[in-house]
Amino acid sequence: MYSRLAFLFVLYYVAVAMTQPQNRFLFLHPFQPAQLAFLVACGFHFLAVTQEGRPVVRWGPATKFAFVLLFMGLLSQYFNPLASSTAWNGFIDQLVKGALAVILLEATATNIYRVWAVQGTILLTTLWWIKAGLRLGHAGAIYAGDRIMGPAVSMVENPNAYAYFTCVTICVYLYFFQQYHNKYLKGGFLAMAVASVWIVFNTGSRTGMVLLFFLALFLLPKYGTQHKTALIVIALATPLLFGTIGAMNVERFRTIPDSARAFFRGEVGRDLRGLDADAHSAAERSLKNQDTWRLIK
Repeated sequence: MYSRLAFLFVLYYVAVAMTQPQNRFLFLHPFQPAQLAFLVACGFHFLAVTQEGRPVVRWGPATKFAFVLLFMGLLSQYFNPLASSTAWNGFIDQLVKGALAVILLEATATNIYRVWAVQGTILLTTLWWIKAGLRLGHAGAIYAGDRIMGPAVSMVENPNAYAYFTCVTICVYLYFFQQYHNKYLKGGFLAMAVASVWIVFNTGSRTGMVLLFFLALFLLPKYGTQHKTALIVIALATPLLFGTIGAMNVERFRTIPDSARAFFRGEVGRDLRGLDADAHSAAERSLKNQDTWRLIK
């Protein structure tokens, strides 16, 4: 019973983290329902492992990855040349909480049904982000030219984070498309994936476009022969969707090859003066990427 309660509470934590209702309903913000749910989940998990004689941490691939990510992320935060303070901050807070959530999920997801429940929760809760992207794009809510954004709606206010997150969830939608046999559900999951691609296009995120490219390299050889209809739909929809994005986003995407060549040649400049907000943010990311790569080497 304790194990089931621990899993339900950590699943609730995932749902709150994905939908982030405290950013739309401000009265929830001081209450911190997600953090409270996580603490309750930890309590029930300790009771469960004590009763069942299981280890507190299950050293599976997700837990190992979470610890590596936590270690490398903290190194980047504390040894980054541009870090102005080593005090606890929002970036470290998100990193630590995210890693702990992954570790607790693997420890409590003890059967295949719970694994499906985790992915199903992600699929259902990210419907909010698809709706947000479609409505923002349709309403013309843009930032820095043609990039969609939504003020005070948490992740959507950062087009790059929105594109990265959307690329990750595309894999979940395509997984459910592959697993289900009902043609209407399969069509719905495929529509979610196609809508996500359109959202990435409209964020104007060059990182998002690179991620889409590598997703295609990985997914097409693996699933292309098994799902020919889906492949045809995506092949027909992609150029049509790309034709609907703004001219300024197209210009941003055309700079990807030049940016990649400059990065690998080490030609990224360190003078951030005289840049607008968008160019300044891109230059800072380039500096962080190079410094992180030096740290890894």
